Amino acid sequence: ENKLQVWREKREDRYENRELLVVDKYGNRYYQQYTEEGVPSKRYVYLNFTGMNQWKEDPTMEGWLRRRRETAPTQEELERIYIQREDLERRGLEWDKKEQKLIEEYRAKRNQAIEQERKETGSIGEGERFVPGKWKDSKDKSSQSLSTIAENSMTELEKALAQLPKWDATETENMYGLKGKYMIDFQNDDKEYMLKKEQEMLAPVNKALANVDWSEYSVEKVSLRFNQEQEEELKAAKEELKELTNLGKKMLEKKDKYKKYSMFRSLYSDVFEKAGV
Repeated sequence: ENKLQVWREKREDRYENRELLVVDKYGNRYYQQYTEEGVPSKRYVYLNFTGMNQWKEDPTMEGWLRRRRETAPTQEELERIYIQREDLERRGLEWDKKEQKLIEEYRAKRNQAIEQERKETGSIGEGERFVPGKWKDSKDKSSQSLSTIAENSMTELEKALAQLPKWDATETENMYGLKGKYMIDFQNDDKEYMLKKEQEMLAPVNKALANVDWSEYSVEKVSLRFNQEQEEELKAAKEELKELTNLGKKMLEKKDKYKKYSMFRSLYSDVFEKAGV
C-alpha cells in the first residue's frame, strides 16, 4: 500500500470513529467502532472481494464478530493461530497417508492368508460361491480331539456320581453329620443360637445396671441438677455480658478522648506546626 492510501484510510477511521484491529490472511479488515463517549459499539468487517475469500471459515475472527470472544486477537496472535492450524492440517494429512498404507498392507496380508488357506483346504470361491474342499489333517492321528476328551470326562463323572450313596433321612447321615433333620429343625437351631448369643451380650450390661443407685435418678433430683446447670450457665452469660459492656465503655471513652484531642489540635494547628509536633 502506498502512503496516500494509508493516509486516506486513517482519515476515514477518524471520521467514522473506528479502529482497525487486524487483517486476516484473505485481506479482510476487521474494525471496532466507538461512540462519541469512546464506548465500543459495533464490530464489522470489510471484505476483500476475491475468488478465494473464505472468511466465514475462520472461527477466531467469526467468533469475535458474533461476540463469542471478548477481545480480538492481535496481528501476531492471528498469524500464530494460522501457523498452528496449517501444521495441524499437515500432520493430519501425513497420518491419513500412513493409515492408508497400513490398510493396504493389512489387505495384502489378508489376501495372502486366504490364498494359503485355500491351498491347504482345497476350497474355492467366496460368499455364496464358496465350495468347501477336503480338509487336510496336519495333526498327529494319535492325538485325541477335544470332543473325545469331553466325552471321556463326562463318562468318568457319571460313574463317580453313580458310586455315591443315595440319600436316606432315616438311615444315613447328611453332609452336616445330623441324622434325619429337616429344614425346620435347622431354623429352630438358629433361633436357639441367636437367643444364646443375645443373652451373652446382655449379661455384662445387666450386671452393671444391678449396681446402679436408682434413687439418684429420681425425677426430683434430675430436675434439681438440671436447674442448677441452667443457673450456672445464666450466671456465666451475665458475667460475659458485663465484661463486654465494660470493654465497650472503655472503647467509647477512648474514642471521646481522641475526638476531643483532635478538635484541640485542629484549633491550635499553627502552634503545633511551629513547635514541630
